[in-house]
Amino acid sequence: MRRIVLTRLGLMLAIAVTSPNCWAVVAQYTGPNNGDFNNGANWTPAGAPSGANQYIINNGLTANYSQAAPAVSLASLIVGADYPVSGDLGTAGGFNMSAGSLEITGGGSAFTIARACCAGDGIVNLTGTAALTIDGTDPQVGQRDHGELHIGPSASVTSPNGYWRLGNYGASIDAGLQGDGLLDVQGTFSAMVIFIGDSDSHGELRVSGHGSVTLADNLVPNVATAFPNRSALVQMIGSTASLHAHNDESANGALQVHNKYKFTADAGGVSPITLVDAVNIDNNDLTVDLGSFAISPGSPLTLFDAAPDRVFGTFANVTITGANAAGVYLVYNQTLGDIQLAIPEPSTMTLLGLGMVMSIFVAKRRELR
Repeated sequence: MRRIVLTRLGLMLAIAVTSPNCWAVVAQYTGPNNGDFNNGANWTPAGAPSGANQYIINNGLTANYSQAAPAVSLASLIVGADYPVSGDLGTAGGFNMSAGSLEITGGGSAFTIARACCAGDGIVNLTGTAALTIDGTDPQVGQRDHGELHIGPSASVTSPNGYWRLGNYGASIDAGLQGDGLLDVQGTFSAMVIFIGDSDSHGELRVSGHGSVTLADNLVPNVATAFPNRSALVQMIGSTASLHAHNDESANGALQVHNKYKFTADAGGVSPITLVDAVNIDNNDLTVDLGSFAISPGSPLTLFDAAPDRVFGTFANVTITGANAAGVYLVYNQTLGDIQLAIPEPSTMTLLGLGMVMSIFVAKRRELR
């Protein structure tokens, strides 16, 4: 596992060297609700979002971005936050983007959803052809409260330097914190790493439809697993989605809160998680819903596709549901590097049955003699 250890060190160094940001101006969205994000009159201080400024949407307001051109660049965007008073005084905010391009140029956590508790929910919806680019190293969804980022079928998020956190701070860090982050991908998402359920928080990665998640490095659901209230869930829905990463680092200690994986099949099967190198799912929980798909004998259904001999650990709990679940069992195929569902081939069952018939026939002949 040397490759994985070095990668973890790289992640720590990347985060440690992140420098603080200094914003030229901090502007707050002041309405109207569902008003134009790019209208300077909707911000205090007034001015269309641009340049080295930080922009905050809270106080229960939602801003809409529908500007197809020109593209907009700004240093920071926070949705759901504690501004202008800092501390545990967050208020909810929303951001809907339906067209055009927006780039967040600041470093670190310049893009954050749900920055402060305890009523600081943040909801971001990307629909249409919206294209969001995040340059910072530490984007966060659900930092201290409940945050959601939804990427619609034709929308995209590009984050070439991003070590994303889905959930970041929970109650064991500070009373009242309720970090809870959902990344819901039906379009395209690319980044370096995704951490799920950090520091006693809740995190979920959900990929469905033709959604595509591509990580240049690792998927990391097992970050800070010793915290008692944390949870990490990865959901793959249907057979046309994709999730690619270098490694899947998801091992838990036997007494720690288990990370969870759920695959929901459609008529075409499931969408496997594909790894360049290794998958480690020791002491995790697996649920597969086969209500819409029947596995053919001799044709295993692949859930995880890693490199040969690079499957580590076993699931602590496996639940297979649906009318087609009878006779299905889990296979750790080390030769291929796959974790699969399968049922016995009819030929195998026939040979077993024939063997029993022949045994009875031989016994009868012996009795006649």
